[in-house]
Amino acid sequence: GDGDIQAVLIPSSDQRRAIEEVMPLVPQELGSGPMKSLTRGVIWAAASATLTPKFSVRLRIQSESPAAAKVFSQSVPDLLNALGKELTRNPADPFDGKFKLAIAGNQLHANISEQDVVQTFSDFFKSAREWSDRGWRTKNLGKIALAIWNHFEAYNYYPGWAFYGPAMPAKSNLPFAQAQTPYTKPNKDAKPLLSWRVMILPYLGYDNLFRQFKFDEPWDSEHNRKLIAQMPAEFRTGNPKIDEAGKTRILVPVGERTIFPPNGECCTPAQVSDGLFMTIMIVEAAVESVAVWTKPGDWEFDPKAVDPIKGLLNPNANGFLASFARGQVSVISKDLGPTMLRLLFTRDSGMPKHVPDGTPGTIPR
Repeated sequence: GDGDIQAVLIPSSDQRRAIEEVMPLVPQELGSGPMKSLTRGVIWAAASATLTPKFSVRLRIQSESPAAAKVFSQSVPDLLNALGKELTRNPADPFDGKFKLAIAGNQLHANISEQDVVQTFSDFFKSAREWSDRGWRTKNLGKIALAIWNHFEAYNYYPGWAFYGPAMPAKSNLPFAQAQTPYTKPNKDAKPLLSWRVMILPYLGYDNLFRQFKFDEPWDSEHNRKLIAQMPAEFRTGNPKIDEAGKTRILVPVGERTIFPPNGECCTPAQVSDGLFMTIMIVEAAVESVAVWTKPGDWEFDPKAVDPIKGLLNPNANGFLASFARGQVSVISKDLGPTMLRLLFTRDSGMPKHVPDGTPGTIPR
C-alpha cells in the first residue's frame, strides 16, 4: 500500500484462542460482552502514515465477517475511553470522539488527519498534566494534615493558626520542637509572630529548618525573613513566580467555631464535635489569596458572608481542594451551596453534613 511508514499486525488463530480461553469476557470498563467480539473483530490490522506534504494516518482492520466488524466498531469508543483514563488517571476521556471507524463489508477504515492527531494528543497531554498536577497537590495536603496530627500527638492539641512566642524556657528533656515552642493562650496584647506552617516543620521532616527560626521574633525580622526562600516543597504551588516569592496557597480557615479560632487558641480533636471526617482543616486557596508561608496570615472564614468560600475558587474552577480534620483530601464543589459549605468549616454546628467523596468534576487550578 501507500504511505511513508507502514505496519501490519496479524494475530494467529492460536493467539486469539488463548486470549478467549484466559479471558472469555471483556472487562466491564472496556464495554463487557464476550471476548470473541474483539478477537474475531481483528483478523489483521494495517496502518500507514504519510509524512509529507501533510501528516496523515490510515487504518484498516480486517474482521471475520461484516457482523464481527460491526460489533468491533461499537467496542472501539469503550476501548479508547479506558485507554485514555488509564494513561492519564483522569475520569475525562482525551480520545472521546476523535477517532471514528467506517465499515465496508468485513473491513473497518479510519483516516486521521494531521489536525486530528495534533488536537488529540494536545488534549491527551493537557489532561495527563492536569491529573498529575492534582495528584501531587492532593498528596501534599495529605502530608500536611498528617504533620498536624503528629503535632497533636506531641502537644495534645492542634497548632494555633499563629504562634505568639515561647511560653516558658526550653526544657532539655523534651524533643527540640516541644522544648522550644510550648503554647499558651495568647493574651490580648500579644502579636502573632510566625505561621502554623513553621510550627509543623519538624513533623514534615524539616527539623533543621525549624531550628533556624528565632521564635521570639516576627516572621519578617531581619533574621527570620532570610528563611522565606527555603519554603518546603509541600507548600509550593507549581507557579514559579509565586513559589520564588515564598508564597503558598496552603491555608487554614480562621474564624469563630472553626478548628482555628481567630484569637490564636489551640483546638483539640475533642472540640470538633461535628466529626473529624466532616470538618475542613486545610484548604488550597485561590491564587489571589496566597500568603508568605512563614507569615501568620490565612483564609478568613466568615459564616455570614453571602459567598462563604470567597477567595478559595480560581477563575473557571467549580471547586477547591481541602483536607478534612481526619486527613482525607477531597474536592469541595461550590455546587454544595452556601449552607452546606458553611457547615463544613464549622467544628461544632450539631447539624448533619454531606461530605464529598473526592470525585473531582472540574479539577480546580
